[in-house]
Amino acid sequence: AGAPTRRRRRPRMSLAVSETPLRAISREEVARHASAESLWAIIDGRVYDLTRFAKFHPGGKQALLSVAGRDATEEFYANHKADILRRSGDKYVIGVVQGEEAGVRGRPAGAVDKGPYAEKSFRRGWRTPYYNDSHAACQTAVRTFLDNELRDDVEKFEEAGKAPSREFYRKMGAAGILAARIG
Repeated sequence: AGAPTRRRRRPRMSLAVSETPLRAISREEVARHASAESLWAIIDGRVYDLTRFAKFHPGGKQALLSVAGRDATEEFYANHKADILRRSGDKYVIGVVQGEEAGVRGRPAGAVDKGPYAEKSFRRGWRTPYYNDSHAACQTAVRTFLDNELRDDVEKFEEAGKAPSREFYRKMGAAGILAARIG
């Protein structure tokens, strides 16, 4: 047998906000881009040019065409987690809606994600004999810690191909979270 092959890491999008201010685009201009040839949509006050992405969208081009030229914020969050915008949305942003506040909605630190299939069913109100309030409290505490201490740096760690620093693990210990490394 030959030597094992190594998988190449895909380059990741940065979470950093661009230094160049985005151009202000009116809702009327966005409405003029409602076709497969020019497909723009608004999510959280940002204007996305999804023309090239449409053929790769897992839900199909038609799903994007149904929101083309208008505000798709509610439809987006009904079907996706906010992390998708944080991970890969920047490359499609072309501007902000004129006169409106822009930003990625997301969930507050430690909160339950309302996106589909984002959480275990017990966190979404379903009853189970296996999980109780102490499980939910533990999950919320760990998630809050990770959201506050790691979320903004995770892309940097992944791009560098490195694990979090020892200081991060010390913070986990101080927070009462068992710092475990596997591998």
